[in-house]
Amino acid sequence: MTHKATIAILAGVLTLTATSATAGEWRLLGIANTSGIAIAADTSAVTGPQTARSIRVAIALRETTTTVGLTYDYLVEARVIDCVARVSATRHRSLYTAAGVLVDQGPLDGTPTPVAANTLEDLILQAACKGQWLAVPPVVGAPDFVRAVRPILAPPAS
Repeated sequence: MTHKATIAILAGVLTLTATSATAGEWRLLGIANTSGIAIAADTSAVTGPQTARSIRVAIALRETTTTVGLTYDYLVEARVIDCVARVSATRHRSLYTAAGVLVDQGPLDGTPTPVAANTLEDLILQAACKGQWLAVPPVVGAPDFVRAVRPILAPPAS
């Protein structure tokens, strides 16, 4: 599927509404089909100075995942980004089912790590620091974002 076709599909699908604890204005940042993930940011909640920008990020997984006995479909992370030093740290992570049910959550003491150019992490930095994201309509909740992108994340036919 071409990049333009993917954007066209998302523009049509991302008009869903949500009532969830992960409500916000979730905007698509990027899709990594090879690794089977898509990332969106809650652009309504970006706060802080350029040296400590806070942003919530949803990471949709291609398929349901089980790790350490926890089964989940997507993660929501609170990140702190230093736009000047180009480093990012994850401060909190929550795991959810596709229906938006919270499976697990907890604070993280992520040490700041450098953000390489042209990566999914760089897309998060660009959203937090410059307000840049793909030109598709936002969705109201992270579960709707996951439902919208999952078909696009399907593995390519061999």
